[in-house]
Amino acid sequence: MQRIAFFLLICSFSASAMTGNELLALVTSSDMDKKFQGIRYIEGYRDAVITSKYFEEELAKEMKRAPNLHTHACIPQGVKNGQILDVVKLHLQNNPSFRHEDAAAQVHLSLITAWPCN
Repeated sequence: MQRIAFFLLICSFSASAMTGNELLALVTSSDMDKKFQGIRYIEGYRDAVITSKYFEEELAKEMKRAPNLHTHACIPQGVKNGQILDVVKLHLQNNPSFRHEDAAAQVHLSLITAWPCN
């Protein structure tokens, strides 16, 4: 019974995921509350990307191997939130055929395309 409840809980979270269309509507909204909601979403994702890259590098040190960064974005020092917002917004505007997909995936794709780890 607990497994079924857990499965239903997970499904309810995935069913309510934001799409790229919804994120683009937020960041281009004239309503400042909505615009800031979209900006906070992108900033939160950026923080997750930076944290994930840090943990991959630390794990690689521990395991004495090279870090696997091909799926991470390497956002350079000095990049401002406004620049990240511009990159994500441009990606969403230039790729309308993917906007129905998950917003997090679209943000991730825009960041690794703009700043791939070499």
